[in-house]
Amino acid sequence: MKDPRRIICIHGYGVRSFFWTPIKLRLERYFEQVITPDLHMEDIPSAISEVEELARIHARESGQPVILFGHSLGGILSAMAGMRLEEGDIDSLIIMASPYGERRKGMNPVLKLLLKYRLIPGWMVRSQFFGKATPEHIKKELFDNAVPESLSIQEAVAKPKWFHTDELKLPVLHRVLGLASEADRIVAARETQQFTEALGGEFYRFPQALDIGHDDFTVFEPAIDHVLRIIVPFLGLELSEGDRGSKAHEDLIDGDDAESLVMD
Repeated sequence: MKDPRRIICIHGYGVRSFFWTPIKLRLERYFEQVITPDLHMEDIPSAISEVEELARIHARESGQPVILFGHSLGGILSAMAGMRLEEGDIDSLIIMASPYGERRKGMNPVLKLLLKYRLIPGWMVRSQFFGKATPEHIKKELFDNAVPESLSIQEAVAKPKWFHTDELKLPVLHRVLGLASEADRIVAARETQQFTEALGGEFYRFPQALDIGHDDFTVFEPAIDHVLRIIVPFLGLELSEGDRGSKAHEDLIDGDDAESLVMD
């Protein structure tokens, strides 16, 4: 029997619901409904309100608190929305590869302008978002479907300090899981760890050896395998036989390079 809780997957910057399609198919083995909305993304406040309203609607319709699952900027939106929700509306929050705190360095103004007007060919930047093993057709398909964001969203994510950093001082009431990869070249794993700590949640870091890039989490099947092996038990469910993985995988994630923390 599938879990009646609805899991709402919130996309990040420059993508929409298509970003979740591969992992959605896998999550549907466990949940009756996996929701992958296309946010309007006019500005940050309205995007947070949209996630909040989606959670309330689906909690009311299903009679069950929802699970918010956000990637990158989507993790931030989910966390901010979750802080506004009542206990009966939200069961748990999963943030994946979501940034936090001060940027390591500011964005070069010329690079910012080139990115804004999409003057840099996709092939020059897309390799930064994936591991070496990710097939080129997956990279190309994702970038071919990329969506230009509003000026307001662009300005919000280009600031020297992430906008949500000073608003997460107290742990939230619902359960929180943070996931990050040491191989992510877009968002440093330590940023997601700090974000998770601010929320009072559990944190898991995928080791460098797995080579999971920023966008691999939801679109590349080997990366999805690793993600499911962490989030399914966290949500109180039993992994299917096919998703349990090999002894080699268990040795790797239980080794010295892996890190699983419970934040008190």
